[in-house]
Amino acid sequence: MFGQSVDTWLTIEAAGDVTVVTFVVHAIMDERVIRIIGQELYRQVETQGKDQMLLDFSDVKHFSSALLAVIIELNKKIKATRGRLALCGLHPDLREVFVVTRLAGTLNIYEDRSEALDSFL
Repeated sequence: MFGQSVDTWLTIEAAGDVTVVTFVVHAIMDERVIRIIGQELYRQVETQGKDQMLLDFSDVKHFSSALLAVIIELNKKIKATRGRLALCGLHPDLREVFVVTRLAGTLNIYEDRSEALDSFL
């Protein structure tokens, strides 16, 4: 894993005014990887001005609680710019984590990318 870029774990593309981040791995567990992902997501907001963001977890089956912390911090950063964060494609087990931690009530969570993108209109 050493020396790999953030592109190993995610892709970033534009869908109109929305920055779509798609995770392209099945598990996000490594603390170092999560730190790199967090830095890139924060950079998108802080230096690139991306304040409408969708995180697509369709390929992800597992992630560590450290990624939850990144999502919470990202949501704060985006809200501070009056932007909006949405999540989609959560595996049922991951969705349950958001329900149990009560994050489902504070985050915008959608079944799929189409529904989530429509929510930005």
